[in-house]
Amino acid sequence: MSGRWSVLMRFQRPACFLAASLLWLSALGCEGERTPQGPNVLIVVLDTTRVDVLSAYNPPKPTSPNLDALAQQGVRFTRAFATGFWTLPSHASLLTGQYPSDHQATSETGQLPQEASTLAEDLDRVGYRTGAFVSNPWLSEERGFAQGFSVFEAVWESADRYASALALDRETVRRALEFIDTGDREEGGGAPFFAFLNLNSSHMPYNPDPLVLAELSSGPRSIDRSARLRKLVGGWEHYAGQVELDEMDYRMLREFYEAEVAMLDGLLGSLIEGLRERNELDNTLVIITSDHGENIGEHGMIDHILSLHETTLHIPLVIRYPRHFEGGRVDERLVSLVDLRPTVLDVLGLSEMFTGGEAKSLLDTDHAGHAFVVAENDRPIQGVENLLTLDPDFDTGPVDRRTRMLRTDRYKLIWHEGGPYELYDLSSDPKEQFDLSVSDPERLAKMTEQLNRWMQARSSSPRPSALESQDEKAEKELRALGYIE
Repeated sequence: MSGRWSVLMRFQRPACFLAASLLWLSALGCEGERTPQGPNVLIVVLDTTRVDVLSAYNPPKPTSPNLDALAQQGVRFTRAFATGFWTLPSHASLLTGQYPSDHQATSETGQLPQEASTLAEDLDRVGYRTGAFVSNPWLSEERGFAQGFSVFEAVWESADRYASALALDRETVRRALEFIDTGDREEGGGAPFFAFLNLNSSHMPYNPDPLVLAELSSGPRSIDRSARLRKLVGGWEHYAGQVELDEMDYRMLREFYEAEVAMLDGLLGSLIEGLRERNELDNTLVIITSDHGENIGEHGMIDHILSLHETTLHIPLVIRYPRHFEGGRVDERLVSLVDLRPTVLDVLGLSEMFTGGEAKSLLDTDHAGHAFVVAENDRPIQGVENLLTLDPDFDTGPVDRRTRMLRTDRYKLIWHEGGPYELYDLSSDPKEQFDLSVSDPERLAKMTEQLNRWMQARSSSPRPSALESQDEKAEKELRALGYIE
C-alpha cells in the first residue's frame, strides 16, 4: 500500500483547462507529470456531534476547547446543516457536493454509486496524496467510499482490538498522522495531502471516562441507572416502546454524551497539534464538521433515527486557513454540507472542476447563503426490519416512507410521503414544539410549492439497486452501534 502514497498528477484530455491555474507547476503539456504546490487539505467529521453541546457554540460547559481555539483562528459557521440524519447520505453529500437525491447514496441503496464524482477524485486527479481514515462501518470500500483515495483505512475493521470507541478513534488519528509523515515536502518536495477522517466515539452507546464526566457534570448518580444507560445501544427499542426512559434518564444521557464529545475534542486537539509539530498547520486548509446530530429526549426520541429536526441536522462547521479565512470571524449564512467540495476547490484555485447543483463556495463572500437548505431520507429499509424484529406486529406504515426537510432562515417544512406535513417557525419556536401546518395554511402552501419544485428538478435517472452487503465484519460493527437489531 505504501507505494501508492506518493501520487503524481497526470492530466487527461479534455482536462487541459487546469493548466491555467496559478497554483500548479506549468509548462509540461497536457500529458506531462506535475507536482501540485497548493495547500494540504484536512477534513475531519466528528460523527454524531450536535451543535449545542459544543462550547465553541456557547453552551456553559467547556466541552470543546480545541474546537474553540480553531474557531478563534478561523471561521465558525453558526447555521450549517447536514443533508440527512445519518452517516451514509451526509458523508456522500460532503464528498460529492450533491444532495442525496442526486448522489443517490440513501437508505434505499446503501451505497455511493461508482458513477458519482467526489472531492477525493478531484484532488487525486491533480496530484494530491489522498488518504481516508474512518471509524464508522457505514464508510467502507464495499459501499463506494474509497473512490478517489489512494489510501483507504477502514480502521473500524479492527475495532475488536481496542478497548473503547475512543481508543479506535485514537488509532484513526495515529494512522492519519503516519500518512501525513510519508510526504514531507520540506525534505523531498513531495505532493500535498488530502486527509479525510471520520471519528465516531461520540456515537451511542455512551460510555465516557468517569473523570471527564465528573469534571463536566457533578453527581451523584444512581449506579444502577448509570449501568443501564451505558448499555443502551441505539434508539430502535425505545422507538418500538420496549425501552422506557424518563427525564432523569435523558438528563444523564446528555451528561454522558457531553463527556463523550469532550473526549473526542481532546483527540481533535492531538491531531491539530500533530500538524503544528510538523510545521504543516498554517499550510493546511482545515475543515471540522459533523454528519448529523443526536436526539436526547427531544421529540420523545433518542439516537438520530427518523428525525429531521434541528437536533439532528444542525451541525458544527469550522474552517481554518489563515490565507483566506479571517480568524475569529462568525459566519451566519445558511449553508450545507454540499458546499464543502466547491469550497475546497475554490481555495485551491480549481473551482472549474465543480459544475452544476446548488452548492456554493463558502470562500465567496458575495454568496449571501442559501435561500433554503434541504435534508432527505428515503424509505428506512433497515429500520423497518429492525422494528419488525423487535415487534412483528409493529405498525411500520408511518415509518416506511420517504421524508424531506426544507429550511429557510425562519421556517422549516418537514414532508412525509403520503402526509402529514409539519411546519415550524424557528424564530419563535426554535425547539420545534408547535406545528403550524394547520394554523398557517398559506405558509404551508408556499413552502410545499418550494419543496415540490426542488424535488421535480432532481434527476429522473433510475435509482441504483440496493447493496447486498457481503461484509460480515461491517454487519457486526453496525449491530454494535445500534443500526441493526
